[in-house]
Amino acid sequence: MRRALNLLHYPSQARKNKLLHRAWTTLAGLFAGALLALWWQQQQALEMGRLQQDRAQLKQTLITRTQWAKETGLQQKQRQLQSVHFQQLAQMVQQQQTWDLLHLSLLQEAQFSGLKLARLQGDADKLELHGRAKHVRQMNEARQRLADQWAQPVRLLGLTADSEEALDFVWQVAWPDSPSPVAAASPPKLKAVP
Repeated sequence: MRRALNLLHYPSQARKNKLLHRAWTTLAGLFAGALLALWWQQQQALEMGRLQQDRAQLKQTLITRTQWAKETGLQQKQRQLQSVHFQQLAQMVQQQQTWDLLHLSLLQEAQFSGLKLARLQGDADKLELHGRAKHVRQMNEARQRLADQWAQPVRLLGLTADSEEALDFVWQVAWPDSPSPVAAASPPKLKAVP
């Protein structure tokens, strides 16, 4: 059998049509792929921009919080330092008040009993007083009155007699932590003892 000849359909034309169809579909596929790739790239660029903005905001937040933490730490250190300074100042004021009260009562006692005070020295723990008295009794009574006023014992460390019929004495008393209630009130007026 023979094949019928169709003038409308040539085999070379069909091959051309197939090649043309393949070319157009390939070009259409490439174009659609390029559009899809371009769209995906734009989406990635937008997402990258958002991520960079988020990163910049987070970085700024981190910087702000770090700076705030440093400032807070500095303020806290300053408050602690001020607190230490206030405590030291309060302690110094308290020691000065204690010293003033002890000194005042000592001067009053020396004037009342006729003691002559030669030297007063102190350190963080104790006070040491050097003086002169005419009689042992006079010195002991003054020491007892001071012990009563200061609410703590006044120890006799040394006692020497010299040729002028006077006694040199050395007393020692512990440095009080705070003024005693007896000494903090106005110092009592001393009465003469016969």
